[in-house]
Amino acid sequence: MSSFAAGALIGDVFIHNLREINISKSDHDFHNENIMKNMFSKNELLICWGILFLFFFEKIITYIEHKNSEKLLDKNKKGHGHAHSHNHSNIIISLLGDFIHNLTDGMAIGAGFNKNIKIGVSLSLSIFFHEIPHEIGDFSYLLKQNMSITNSIISQMITALGSFFGVFLSFELGEEYSDKILAFASGAFLYLALNTIMGDLKNSQNFFHIILEGIAFVFGVYILDNLI
Repeated sequence: MSSFAAGALIGDVFIHNLREINISKSDHDFHNENIMKNMFSKNELLICWGILFLFFFEKIITYIEHKNSEKLLDKNKKGHGHAHSHNHSNIIISLLGDFIHNLTDGMAIGAGFNKNIKIGVSLSLSIFFHEIPHEIGDFSYLLKQNMSITNSIISQMITALGSFFGVFLSFELGEEYSDKILAFASGAFLYLALNTIMGDLKNSQNFFHIILEGIAFVFGVYILDNLI
């Protein structure tokens, strides 16, 4: 499923998104405008910033969770009874990260529908395919943090509201910003698919699993290319 999601995300970026994103500035305009302003207005560069954003976002979340885990371990070694508060901190950071992730997905979906229905549907499906293994992973993490099943489900439903808010925000910004949102989201999707998802898949050692992952990846690209 993860390999299929990676293929769908990468296929969506190269087959649909990049074809729809308009080139924002010409080389001539580049030399006549303020460099800093141009860095955040060119759609080509926004793809790069999308990659960079998700990289630093994941690093910050991981760093904070690691620090909280170290503090929790130190408290346990010293025999202090404050382990629950640090455990709670990791849960909050995880849920906040999931909410922002869903917000980005929602904005991408809204921007896609601002362009046309086909782009909106393809983005929705590729994100949906990715979210299945992603949400299962988040749910498992919450259970490992000693959260009850009921509270974990409720928490996941609350963070899912970030997607709806992202769609609303994208519609409010309007079609004028849809290219920029799609460019930024495309960079984030590329990082997510190539680094996070396929990075995990590199741990596969079973030859049969590797073959299945390759087939699933190709099928994910095929779905986005031929059926949508």
